Order: sequence, then C-alpha cells, then structure tokens
Amino acid sequence: ARTACQLPALRGLGVQSVNAWPFARQALPGGAGTASWLCARAETWRGPGSRTLSVFQAPAPSGQPYATGAVTAAAEGGTACGPRAPRVLAGVLWKSGDGAWWLLAAGSREVTSIAATGGVRGGATGRLLALRVPAGSHAQLTGRLSGGGRIDGLG
Repeated sequence: ARTACQLPALRGLGVQSVNAWPFARQALPGGAGTASWLCARAETWRGPGSRTLSVFQAPAPSGQPYATGAVTAAAEGGTACGPRAPRVLAGVLWKSGDGAWWLLAAGSREVTSIAATGGVRGGATGRLLALRVPAGSHAQLTGRLSGGGRIDGLG
C-alpha cells in the first residue's frame, strides 16, 4: 500500500507492469527508527521505455499503521533497478524530530562508498550515508561499486 500511493507519478505513461524491491534499510539519526528504501521500475507498452522511481519510507508517526513513502528521484529509460543492472543510489533531505536537517542516502548491495558534492560535501564507507546539513541543501551523489565502477545518484 505504501508503494501504491506513489503510482500517480506513473499515470499516463502506458504502464504495462511495475516491480518494486527494497534495496536498503537505514537507521535514522537521533533514534527516530528505521527507514526503508525501495526502487520501483515501470515498464511501458511503448517498447524499451521505462521509468524508475526511488522511494523513501520513513517510520509511521505515532498511532498510524504506516506513512506514505516519498519519491526521491525519477529517471526515464536507463537500466537502474532493472533485471540487467539492479544497481541504484538515491538520497533525500530528511528533517529529524529535533528540527535538524540530514542528507540521507542509500545504495544497493554493490555500492561500497558514497560521496556527496555540490552544496554539501561529505562521504561514507559502505552503502549508507547520513550527513547533517543546512535546510534547503542540494547535493550530487556518486558511489563506488564493488567491481571498481562508479554509480551516480538516480535522477
């Protein structure tokens, strides 16, 4: 249900099928729980065209069964999240309960490190990143893959 709420982003594209898979779980700063990262890939009737969405699902507020996920990036075409290249890297600005802003990022299993550049600078070894940032920050994400290659953030 949490992912289905994001399907309006695919309306009017002639979607034939949608596959969604979780690619990471991330402990949120300040003990705010654990978020899930999903990748949704929609194949269309128009042949090789597809649309890929990354979805961030934070824990539900108190008293609610679940919270709607947030689409953090979308890409047309390409191979991200597909059967031939199941790799993905995505990020989101997230506001903690104490009012602090964070750049959170996650990569699929093949990601071994993440770097943020642009308005934010920082990095992490592994496939998860959490950097405290000023409100309204912008960042470009890149990651290193276990085979030595590079991956850019989705979107």
